[in-house]
Amino acid sequence: ASMISARYFAEAKLPFNMKFRTNISMDDNSLKNMTYDSAVHGADQLAPYGVTVKTSGGSASRSDNRTNSITWNNLLSYESKFGNHSINAFIGHELYTFRNYYNYCYGEGIMQLGQYEVESTTTNWSALSNKDMYALLSFLGKIDYGFMEKYYLSASYRRDGSSRFSESNRWGNFFSAG
Repeated sequence: ASMISARYFAEAKLPFNMKFRTNISMDDNSLKNMTYDSAVHGADQLAPYGVTVKTSGGSASRSDNRTNSITWNNLLSYESKFGNHSINAFIGHELYTFRNYYNYCYGEGIMQLGQYEVESTTTNWSALSNKDMYALLSFLGKIDYGFMEKYYLSASYRRDGSSRFSESNRWGNFFSAG
């Protein structure tokens, strides 16, 4: 198994009480697995034990699973107080991508000593592979208003687009106010 994970960000203070921040995170995970069932040792081995191959032979399998994901977002924020009033606001964007690749193979009937690979099997083969990829893109914003640190109003909006949905239903809008 191996895992690589990285997180980076940059932030800049801008004029007019504004700030810009960008974040990126990347993950790459890989898991490989090999199994082998002995062609020599087992219940169906014939004499002389430890020297002859079992009548059913041995088996072997391999699997490989790899996942990568990237998240990248950018936020522009504003914060200000004047008299009894306060305003906090931000707008932003976020992109998330995900990829997963999986492969598996199995076989039985390894009839030679010293053979450990699936290509050495002679019967009961099976194979499976799968690929899953999708992305999510979001645009968002929020504004908070306060008066005398006692009365507050807040509104937010988010628009999400997902590759998991058909083009006619890919985008959704979400909002709140209070």
